[in-house]
Amino acid sequence: MKRNLLVASAILSVGIFSTGSVYAQDQQRIDQLEKRVDGMETKLDAILEMLSKQAGKADGAAVNQSGGDDQADVGETPDTSGAATDLGELQPGMTLDLYAVDWPQDSKDIAAGPVGYPAVSEIVAVPNVFEQAAFIDVPSMKRFAGPSDKQVALSWTGLIRIPLSGKHIFQIEILVDNSSKTNACISTLKIDDRDVLRVDSVGKSNGYDSTSTRSNVGQGEINLAAGLHRFALWDHCLGRSRQDLSKVHFNLVAKGPNDRAPKPIDPSRFLTQAN
Repeated sequence: MKRNLLVASAILSVGIFSTGSVYAQDQQRIDQLEKRVDGMETKLDAILEMLSKQAGKADGAAVNQSGGDDQADVGETPDTSGAATDLGELQPGMTLDLYAVDWPQDSKDIAAGPVGYPAVSEIVAVPNVFEQAAFIDVPSMKRFAGPSDKQVALSWTGLIRIPLSGKHIFQIEILVDNSSKTNACISTLKIDDRDVLRVDSVGKSNGYDSTSTRSNVGQGEINLAAGLHRFALWDHCLGRSRQDLSKVHFNLVAKGPNDRAPKPIDPSRFLTQAN
């Protein structure tokens, strides 16, 4: 195509093309022009090759000067040393671990984190509110709802997707119906194995009024980079019956860099490793 255009241009420039046909006596001149076009085409190819090589060298120098694509964003986000890596196959939800722990001699010694190994582990859907009695709805955990000398503690673990880098504030409110006879509750939150907050126990009130609740709120902040981070929420209350535990609620909310106030976390932001 390029050659045909060059030939046509050369023919027109010397005025040998008429509205009818090319005159036979001009055939010799056409042959000469074609040879000239061949030479021009060779020179043009050489020029294009030289320009391509020069552009390649310029691109290489620019990459070396910037440190390469892998280093371009270093220092632009918060510390990512604890961010989750090598995650394997993921799925929506959380891993719920049930721990059967001893009743402490003093309610002030309530377990503030996992003790030993979980009795049962299951992948579950992310709840809007974390209930102390959530295990009752998990078939493999129902047997722990009956009378026992052990106390049930729950650990919700997985990954949380952080959409924006910056300071994130997490808040947990423990809500206990006054009709519940639980005399101590605790909730702790860790992200990337770092302590974010702890809400201490809620003492039992004198007398029981089923129309009211008592609560305690804890808040903590952490600087996180956008991406996936390990998440661990520990919920534990001292209660003798299923009815007592069913009246305890752990309300988790968060405030991101662009949020005006804490709000519930979208369940779709939580993932866990597939079995």
